[in-house]
Amino acid sequence: MFRTLLAAVICAVLWPASAQALSCAPPRVDRTSVEAAAAIFEGVVTAEKQMPPNDKGIQHSSFYTFQVTKNWKGLSEGDVVTVSRNTMWGDHFQMGKAYLVFADGRDDQGHFVSGPCGLTTAMEYAEPLREMLQKVADGTDGPQPQTPQEN
Repeated sequence: MFRTLLAAVICAVLWPASAQALSCAPPRVDRTSVEAAAAIFEGVVTAEKQMPPNDKGIQHSSFYTFQVTKNWKGLSEGDVVTVSRNTMWGDHFQMGKAYLVFADGRDDQGHFVSGPCGLTTAMEYAEPLREMLQKVADGTDGPQPQTPQEN
């Protein structure tokens, strides 16, 4: 009996628990990130639609409706757009809150996608990004990468 109990305790202590983690490389904050984005805008979340949980019961994504308040790339002020967001890592948008959104692309339904490792941020943290976007818009963001010349 003692050996069984000891074996159970050892297994419980030494057996690795499953874990999930997300590790993102620091995103680029320059003209390249602006050029790579499908759209960049400031906007307010006006609606949220959570997608059904996956087969493991994990809520993993939501669709958010934004009212665009400032366009930086690809949209117009006043547009209403839908953004898909992976929420598995707790990276939700909040209703009524303003964000600077870097859309990575579009999903198969045409909605913009904002990944968890991108530059999208709440407006209270967005000033350095806004300054960079203004420099890119003004053409004052420094020397641009050169495209290799073909021989």
